[in-house]
Amino acid sequence: MNRLFFVVVVAATQIAAAARAGNEEWAALNKRIAALRARGEYAEALTVAKRALSVAETDHGPNHPDVANSLQSVAMLYEEQGRYADAEPLCKRSLSIYERSCDPEHPAVATALNNLAAVYCSQGKYAAAEPLCERSLAIRKKTLDPNHRDVATSLYTLAEIRRGQGRYDEAQPLYERSVAIREKALPPGHRDLANSLDGLAEIHCARGRYDEAQPFGARSLAMREKTLPPGHPDVAASLERLAEIRAAQGKHAEAEPHFRRALEIRRQELGSDHPDVAAMLCNLAALCKSLDRRSEAEALYESAVAIYEKIAGPPDPGLATALNNLAVLYASAGRYEAAEPLCARSLSIREKTFGSTHPEVANSLRNLAALYRSQGKYEAAEPVCRRLVEISETIHGPEHPEVAAALESLAALYEKIDQQEKAVACAGRAALIKAKIR
Repeated sequence: MNRLFFVVVVAATQIAAAARAGNEEWAALNKRIAALRARGEYAEALTVAKRALSVAETDHGPNHPDVANSLQSVAMLYEEQGRYADAEPLCKRSLSIYERSCDPEHPAVATALNNLAAVYCSQGKYAAAEPLCERSLAIRKKTLDPNHRDVATSLYTLAEIRRGQGRYDEAQPLYERSVAIREKALPPGHRDLANSLDGLAEIHCARGRYDEAQPFGARSLAMREKTLPPGHPDVAASLERLAEIRAAQGKHAEAEPHFRRALEIRRQELGSDHPDVAAMLCNLAALCKSLDRRSEAEALYESAVAIYEKIAGPPDPGLATALNNLAVLYASAGRYEAAEPLCARSLSIREKTFGSTHPEVANSLRNLAALYRSQGKYEAAEPVCRRLVEISETIHGPEHPEVAAALESLAALYEKIDQQEKAVACAGRAALIKAKIR
C-alpha cells in the first residue's frame, strides 16, 4: 500500500496571520515541521509538532481550529511512520473540532475527512474510509475548481481505497484523473504526483501488466531522486515499487539492488521492528525464492513474521502476506504440516481485514486448497475449492479465466473423491468459458 500522505490545513498565509495575531511561536513551529518533513526527518518533526499542539492548546483551549490543525500535523507524522493506531484518534478529534467550528462544506472539514479516510485505508479499514473520502471529494468538487490540487488529493485517496478493495477498474480512472490534475497544479517532481504515478504502477501490477507498470514506476523514482536526498523515505518507496516490477518481469539482477537499498533506507528511517521494514523483507524474500536461494528466503520471511507479531492492535495485512508466502515456501519443500496453520491464519486475517470476497482472500483459499490436496485431504479441500469458484465469480464475473481455473481445480478434486457427475459438470463449464474467451 502506498503511503497516503496527508494534507495539513495550515498554509503559509495562515502561518503569517498567526504571527501577526501574536502566535509567533506556533507559526515558527509549523514552519519548522514543514522543513523537517520535507527532508524526511519524521521523528524530529513529530517532537516539534507535539510542541506546536501544546502551544495551541495553551493559547486557545482544546477546541480551537489551531488545535485541530496541530492535531492533523501530529497525526500526519504518526501516519508517515506507520503508527496508524496513534494517528486515528487525533484525526477524529481534529474532524470533530472543525465540524463544530466551521461550515459543513469548509475546506478544513474536507481535509480532515480525507485524512481520517487515509488513516483508515492504511489500516485496511476500507468500509470506514470510503464514505469519509466520498464526502471529502463531494465537498471539494462543489467548492473548488475541478482541477484544484485538493480535488486530486481526494481522488487519489479514493483510488487507494478502491485498489485496497480489489476494485481495480474503478481505481484506475481515479488515479489517472489525479495524475492529470497534479501534472498541471503542482511543481515538477512533487511528491503527490509521484504517489499518483506509483498508484497507476500498482494497478497495472495487480493485473499482471508489468510492462505497462514499468514507465510509471521509473518516472516516479526519477522524480524523487532528482528532488530528494538519497536516503529519503519517498525514494525508498519508489525503489521498492520499481524493484517489484523488475522482479515480476524476471529482471532479478536489476531488482535486487533496488530492494536492498530501499530496505536500508527503511531501517535507518524507521528502525528494525517496523511494518514497512517487514514488508521490504518479504519482497526481498520473494526475490531470493525466485533465484532459488531458499534458505535465505525462509530466514527473511521468518524475520518479517516476527516483526509483524510485535505490532500491537489488529494484525497488519502484511502479516497475512508474510504468513502466506512462508507457507508456500514450506509447502514447496514438502513441509505441509508446518505450512497448513500459517496458510489458515493468513486466510483468517485477510477475511477480517478485507471481507470475504477480496482477491487476497481468494489467493489464500487457493493456497490452502493446494496444501490440502498435497496431503491427500480431499474432503477438507472440497469446500475451499467451491468457495474459490464463488469468490472468483464475484470478483471477475462468470466467464473469466480465473473462474475457469477454479472450476478445473474443483473438477480434479471431485475426480479424486469419486464424484464423477460433479467433476464432469465443472470441467464442462470450464471448457465453455475457455472457448468463449479465446
